[in-house]
Amino acid sequence: MVAGLVALAMGYGRAASIAIDGRWPQRYALLAVPAFCTVYYAWVLFGQKQIRQIVQLGMLAAFILVLPANIKQGFFWRDWYVGGMDRLMGELESGTPRYAIAERYQKFLIHWWSDAQLAENMQILQDAKMGPFVQMQPDSIHQINVKNEHNYLGADQLFTQEVWYHGDATAVFLVWGINESWQLLPSQIRPENTILTEAGVMQSPMQLDNGSFVTKVHIPDSATLNYGFLIDESNDGTFAWHEDADFHQIVDENGRIEITQ
Repeated sequence: MVAGLVALAMGYGRAASIAIDGRWPQRYALLAVPAFCTVYYAWVLFGQKQIRQIVQLGMLAAFILVLPANIKQGFFWRDWYVGGMDRLMGELESGTPRYAIAERYQKFLIHWWSDAQLAENMQILQDAKMGPFVQMQPDSIHQINVKNEHNYLGADQLFTQEVWYHGDATAVFLVWGINESWQLLPSQIRPENTILTEAGVMQSPMQLDNGSFVTKVHIPDSATLNYGFLIDESNDGTFAWHEDADFHQIVDENGRIEITQ
């Protein structure tokens, strides 16, 4: 009964694994071990002697029968993991930029993260001088798209956009990205304290200035700045989207953007 409930709970709670991986993760087979142990010891304690021996020998024969397949799978996983880590370490040691590592190794490292989330967290490891991540090279202006399969080929020139929000609020965040899919910019040219949201877009705090909020962003020439605002109107830490949702601005010169509530 208990084993059945555990199996039901795991099937319900981890069903998304099939949608993500295309199959049931093999490590979950270990969860069946307590059930087999329970059956074995139940027969030891309560089974009739003749039948008990048949059941125990049958279980032993079944385990021996599948042992070669388990060993083969173990060696396969070892080769896959060690080979992948060796390639990753080689790229880190050779100074491969983080955007390229995120794109190539996302499925190997953390497949449920986006390329952008992986790149952002690898940057945290580099900033903390953790192991081989110290050797990652910074992203260039031509390597800023870690969200999509194609690299963003922007111009070398960056234009400054001063973004103002006028309205009743106690705190405001600018949520933004560039071009159609809200691509990321390298961390080196983002405003200070910019974070990456769960949706994989940039979120930058805006500073209070004479009753309004302002921040500056640096955008590649001819790129489209997509942006919106998260607003706290009651000073209770609860943020909501600006009523007009999101805005779009093609950037080809330094400029000032003003949004009024």
